[in-house]
Amino acid sequence: MAGTAAPLTLYLIRHPAVATPPGICYGQRDVPLAAPPGAAAERLRTLLPPVALPLYSSPLSRCLALARELHPEPVVDGRLMEMAFGTWEGRTWDEIGPGPLTAWAEDMSDFAPPAGESARMLQGRVLEWLDDLAAEARDHEVAGDVAAGARVVVTHGGVIRALTGAALGLAPADWFRLQVDFAALTVLEWPRAGGAPPRLLALNR
Repeated sequence: MAGTAAPLTLYLIRHPAVATPPGICYGQRDVPLAAPPGAAAERLRTLLPPVALPLYSSPLSRCLALARELHPEPVVDGRLMEMAFGTWEGRTWDEIGPGPLTAWAEDMSDFAPPAGESARMLQGRVLEWLDDLAAEARDHEVAGDVAAGARVVVTHGGVIRALTGAALGLAPADWFRLQVDFAALTVLEWPRAGGAPPRLLALNR
């Protein structure tokens, strides 16, 4: 009888800091990095397994720049983009105003900015990506090959919060407030065939 599939280990990396003034809502807006990503990549390499792992990235340039420092051929997936803030993007929080922000604070799970998405919608597309990733890993699993059960992901704070919140069983209103540092590594262990629940192995390394 076939054994239980090993967990899928996710090495989640938030992009480095961006060259955007404080107080700007940027979401899926494609903003540049504040500095070249080479130094961040050098530090992160010391935290990743010493084997070549498949790497997935958001298509936004602040992620792709780092992803290409870490891997010659990152796999790009739009579901790894930051939360869509719609018409709020590119505006300051002061310009958005207290009314909309209060409505958001009162319903952080399901409130969506105009033409944007809610925290629950963000988590839904990210978990759909994870389901597809787990299926791909099963299809290509090689016994004894650590790369078969591990992936590096260069993405955004919102995506990492959504995955970490799902692993910890948090409601969107709670995981949305998790601190995720720029250019930091979070590690999750995700079961692929039932059994033990997901585990948070590291946060903001």
